[in-house]
Amino acid sequence: MIAWAGALAVVVGGVGVGRVLTQPGRDRLRALGEWRRCLEQLEGEVVWRRRPVGEALKLAAGAHPELRRVAERLAQALARPGTDLREAAVAALTQDPRLSAEEARLLSAFLGQVGTVPSGQQAALWDGLRQEWRDLERRVKETETADGRLVQTLCTLAGCAVAIWML
Repeated sequence: MIAWAGALAVVVGGVGVGRVLTQPGRDRLRALGEWRRCLEQLEGEVVWRRRPVGEALKLAAGAHPELRRVAERLAQALARPGTDLREAAVAALTQDPRLSAEEARLLSAFLGQVGTVPSGQQAALWDGLRQEWRDLERRVKETETADGRLVQTLCTLAGCAVAIWML
């Protein structure tokens, strides 16, 4: 009976290890969703309410604690005279550990253009960003889902193999 309880504990441990190993992928997907919602709010603040980018980003990121820290760093950098928006965005976005280099590059390139594009061309800029962001989210979701399932399955099978070996 003790052997069976130990074997069950090993299998449950294997499942737990699989969950822990796949957590960064789930965090990344959650972060991408938060950034998408933030960018949708940012569009309204910049295009329709005509707020400066730093202030608009702080308002749009207000509902998301992780994004709020990044937005505050960006707003502080923009408050210094002569600060380039794109450079400030790169510096602030690399501080978010949940974003990959590609995602930080896409966001910083976009934020660098928001303040400089004439208002008549803003709609095309936002449409392009939405399309790129949807494609990025789709690719990441496919990759993370497939990799997550594989890791989860391998850890569970490893737990089962050890459990069988114990019995």
